[in-house]
Amino acid sequence: MLKKNIRALRSALRQLTAYDPACMIHSSFPTKAPDAYFLPGQLNVQKWVDDTLAGNFQLNPYKPEQRKIPTADGHLTRSKSEELWCDILAAESLLYRYDSDFRLASGRTVYPDFTVLHQRERRLIRIEHFGLMDDPKYAIDQLYKLEEYAQSGLLPGRDLFFTVETKDRPLTRDRIYEVLYRSGLLTTTA
Repeated sequence: MLKKNIRALRSALRQLTAYDPACMIHSSFPTKAPDAYFLPGQLNVQKWVDDTLAGNFQLNPYKPEQRKIPTADGHLTRSKSEELWCDILAAESLLYRYDSDFRLASGRTVYPDFTVLHQRERRLIRIEHFGLMDDPKYAIDQLYKLEEYAQSGLLPGRDLFFTVETKDRPLTRDRIYEVLYRSGLLTTTA
């Protein structure tokens, strides 16, 4: 009985095709798949790309006057470390959003420092830079934030990556590249 079930499952799996609305579009549909074609939680990559390039997303409204450090690709960041992150992401031709909104499972909106498109896997990766880890209250708040990300289904080391910094241990280019390789966003050595 078990062998028969295994054969049936293998047969069914050979016939199974992934549901990818972007690949199903043909001449009778519009050139871009509307959100209605996508399953809940499934990324409409083309729409995300278009919205990102057009700047159609919610920026962090908290203290916008603190964004004053310009990056090579025209963003204004809150710190030199975030500027370094932006410059490397742009230099590596990775499509990203800086300081854009993300709704947690709790309903609370947070603003990850970077949301980056993993092009090969057609999914988003969130990256946080924790730059004030010498401050105990800040450090504890960031741990709670990581916990909320995990409760919202983001797996650290797959969907969520972060860098930390203290006065004695500033962020380095090498650390950023290490995160980019571990995340799979880059596959060859810089």
